[in-house]
Amino acid sequence: MLLKIYAVLDDAEDKQVTSRLVKIWLDEMEDLAYDVETTSWMSLLLKLCDMEDIDTRLQEIVTEKNDLQLTENTGGRTKTTSSRALTTSVVNEGSKIVITTRNDRVSSTMGTTQAYMLKELSNDACLTVFTQNALGTRDFSAHPELEEVGRKISERCKGLPLAAKALGGLLRTIHDRNKWEDVLNNKIWDMSDENSDVLPTLKLSYLYLPSHLKRCFAYCSLFPKDYEFEEKELVLLWMAEGLVQETERKPMEELGCEHFHDLYRRSFFQQSSSNESLFVMHDLINDLARWAAGDSCYILEDTMGGNKQSKISTKIRSLPESISSLYNLQTLILKDCFRLIKLPEKIGNLVNLRHLDITDVNSIREMPVGIGELKSLQTLSNFVVGKDTGSKIGDLMNLKFLNGRLCISRLENVLDAEDARRANLNSKKNLDALAMKWGSADDDLQDARVAIDVFDMLRPWTTVKELSIDGYVGVKFPTWLGHTSFSNMVHLRIERCRKCTSLPAIGQLPSLKDLVIIGMAKVQSVGPEFYGVSGLKPFQSLETLHFEDMQEWKDWIPCGDEYEEFSCLRELSISHCPKLQGKLPYHLQSLEKFCVRKCEELVVSIPSLPMLHELEIVGCKEVVRRNTVELCSLKSIVISIPDLKSLTEEFMHGYPIVPKSHHRQLDVHDKDTEIEDCSALKSLPMSNCTCLEDATITEFGDKHCPSLKFLSSRGDLPVTLKILKIWECSELTSLSSSGQLPIALKQLYVQSCPKLESVADKLHINVSLERLQIYSCEKLKSLPEGLHKLCHLIELTYMGVF
Repeated sequence: MLLKIYAVLDDAEDKQVTSRLVKIWLDEMEDLAYDVETTSWMSLLLKLCDMEDIDTRLQEIVTEKNDLQLTENTGGRTKTTSSRALTTSVVNEGSKIVITTRNDRVSSTMGTTQAYMLKELSNDACLTVFTQNALGTRDFSAHPELEEVGRKISERCKGLPLAAKALGGLLRTIHDRNKWEDVLNNKIWDMSDENSDVLPTLKLSYLYLPSHLKRCFAYCSLFPKDYEFEEKELVLLWMAEGLVQETERKPMEELGCEHFHDLYRRSFFQQSSSNESLFVMHDLINDLARWAAGDSCYILEDTMGGNKQSKISTKIRSLPESISSLYNLQTLILKDCFRLIKLPEKIGNLVNLRHLDITDVNSIREMPVGIGELKSLQTLSNFVVGKDTGSKIGDLMNLKFLNGRLCISRLENVLDAEDARRANLNSKKNLDALAMKWGSADDDLQDARVAIDVFDMLRPWTTVKELSIDGYVGVKFPTWLGHTSFSNMVHLRIERCRKCTSLPAIGQLPSLKDLVIIGMAKVQSVGPEFYGVSGLKPFQSLETLHFEDMQEWKDWIPCGDEYEEFSCLRELSISHCPKLQGKLPYHLQSLEKFCVRKCEELVVSIPSLPMLHELEIVGCKEVVRRNTVELCSLKSIVISIPDLKSLTEEFMHGYPIVPKSHHRQLDVHDKDTEIEDCSALKSLPMSNCTCLEDATITEFGDKHCPSLKFLSSRGDLPVTLKILKIWECSELTSLSSSGQLPIALKQLYVQSCPKLESVADKLHINVSLERLQIYSCEKLKSLPEGLHKLCHLIELTYMGVF
C-alpha cells in the first residue's frame, strides 16, 4: 500500500512543475503531514485518500511509463507494507517494475521473483574506478610510480565502487607516492567500530580533508537521507553558519562555490538522477557526515518519508516588521511562499542583506520603498514595480551587484521612461538572465508609445544569456533587441505581446539556440523583418524554434536562400495557428523533431529530412510528401487528420513505426507510429514499411479510423512485424490481401471490427505467434488453419460468433 502512495507522490513531485493544481494539492498534503507531531502521518493520509483513486493514478503512471522503478534506498527503513499488490493489480502486460534495495527484507517481502544479489566489483574493475577518479585516466601510464601502491589501495576498497570513488577523489590532486603510502598504511583500516556503519574507507576520505572542508561537510549531516539540494542553497547555508569567510580577494559566495566543487570532485556529493541541477549524498556518505558531526549537529528527521525532500508550504501572508531589525541578516529565502502578499516596510534597514529569493511568490503587489537601500544585494529574483506611492523601477539604480537572474514585473506601472533609464540595467554586467513582465493591460495604464520608450531604456548589458518578454503593450520592439552585440544570448522567449504587428529582427543573434514565440495576436506574416540584415545567414546557431497561439499568422516567407536559414535547427514546433498556410522552411538538414498541431488551414509538405526522429501532424488540413527520399532516421510518427483519404506507398516507404497503445506521449527511444482520427483513410500501405515491428490502429476517445478497409492492399504485411493491435475499425474486412501473417508476428489483438471476415487463411508452421485475442468480430467465419500446430502459442482468446 505504501509503495503505491510513494509512487503517486513522486509523480506529483514531477507534475507540480507544470501544474499549479498539483502543486497546491501536494503542498496541502505536506502541510497536513507536518501538522502531525508523530511520524505516523501515513496512517492519517490513508484515511484521507481514496485508495481506489491512488490505484487509478498509479495505473496511469505505469501506463505512461511502461517501466517503473521503485528505489528503496533507506538502509534499514523498510517501506513495503502490502506492496505485493503493486506488482499484480495495476500493471499492464509487458510492463516491468524493478525494485532496488540494500535491505534483504524488502526483496523477500516483494517475493515475485528471486532477488538478484549484486556482487562486488572485480579487482580490475575496482582499480579502474579508483584510477579514473584519482588520475582522470583508466591506467597508470602517466604516473607509473603510483601503480604499485595504487593497486594496494584499490584492493582495500574490497570491490565497493563508492569506496573506490571516494578514495580516488581524495587523492585526485595528490601525485606524491609518499602521501599515497600514508593513506595505505593509515591505522584506521584496522580499526573496527561495532556501533558505526561507516566504512573505514570513507572515514579515511573525510580525515584527509582540509579543515575548512571538514566543517562544511559535517554541516551536511543536517540533511535527511535522499535530500536533494541546490549548490547555491547549500553555499548560503554555510555562509549563514559562518563556515565561509570572506577575503580581500574573493567574496563569500565564490569561496563557498569552490568548497562545494571540492567536495563534489571528491565524491561526497553526486548529481541527482532526477534533476541535473540538484545534488544528493549517497546514504553511506550521509552516515559519514553524521559520524563526522558527532554531537555538534542535531538532526530533524524527514517525517515525510520517500526518496525526495519535503517542501514545507507556508500560509504566511506577511512577515513581522521585527525582521527589519536583523541588521546582520545576509540571506532571506521566501521561495514558494505563494500566499505572501508583502515584504516588511522597513526592509531597507537590512543593509547587509545579500540574497533575497522570492521565486514563485506571485502575490506580492509591490516592493517596499526602501528596497533601493539594499546596496549589498546580489540576488533579487523578482522586482515588483509599485503603483502610485509604491517603489519605482528607478530604485534598481543603487543595486549594482545584482547577478544571476532578475525578473522585473508589473512594468505597466512605469509611466515615465526617464524612471526606467534611472534603473541603469546596462550597468549590471553580472546578470545572466533577465525577464520583463507587463501585467494585465485592461486598464491601459501605460500608453503604447510610453511602453516603447520604457522598453528601450531597459536595455541590459550585452553579456545577458537569457531574455524573456511577457505581456509587452507596445506596438513594436526596440532596436536593441536582436542587435549582434548580444553575442552571448542563448535563450529568448517572447509571449503575449498582443499589440505588436511584427516580430523583432533577431535572426542575427550569433549564439541564439532556443527561441519561443507565443500569443503574438496581431502578427500576420513572418518574413524578412524576422531574419534581420539581408545577405547574412540568419539563425546560424538556432536549435529549437517554437510558435504557439498565433491567431492571425497567415504566411511564413523564407529568406532569400533557403539553404542558409536554420542550418542547425533540431526541433520545430508550430501549434494553434489556425490561419497559417503556404510554405514552411524546406531545407532543414539537421531537424530531428517536427511537430505541427491545430493549424487547420495548413497543408503540411514533408521534405527530405535525413535526421528526423519524431514527426507529429495533428489537426491540419492535409499532409503530403514532396519526394520519395526516405526519412531514414525516423523513430516516431503521429498522424491525426480527419479528411486524410490515403497514405501512398511512397509516403510510408522506410518509415519504422511503432505506436503506444494509449497515446499518452512519444518516446524517442521507441520506433513509434500512431494513426488516429483519420476518418476518411481507407487503406494503409504497410508492405513497404521494412522496419515495422509494432503497429496499432485504434480508436482513442472519439478519434478513430472508421473508413479503413485494408492494412496492406498490395501484398503481405511487413515481415518484421511482431505486434499488431487493431480496435474500432468498423469497415476493416481483412488484414492482408495475401491472407498470410508474418512469420515474426508474436502478438495479434483484434477488437470491435464487425466486418472483418478473415485474420489469415493459413498459418505457416514456423510462425512465432504467442498470443491471439479476438473480440466482437461478428462476421469472422473461422480461425486460421494450422493454429493447432503452433509450438509457441500460449494464449488464445475468442469472444464472438462464428
